[in-house]
Amino acid sequence: MVKGYGLSDRGRRRDSNEDHFAVAELVRTLHVHHTSLPQLGTSLSAHRGYVLLIADGVGGGQAGEVASGLSVSTIED
Repeated sequence: MVKGYGLSDRGRRRDSNEDHFAVAELVRTLHVHHTSLPQLGTSLSAHRGYVLLIADGVGGGQAGEVASGLSVSTIED
């Protein structure tokens, strides 16, 4: 099992933080509503992997926070 979290800092030179990140787990889940097979139970799941997204806002550039946010949200979608 991997445990992870994200943390970002604006640094010493910038007034705001333009960086964005996401930590996500990919899973496949099957929810069984009715079955004649008792071994299936109510759900089956299989771990697929992790996605760690990091987008640098390139402080000082125009709309760096928009670009980094759009990068992360596009990949999440």
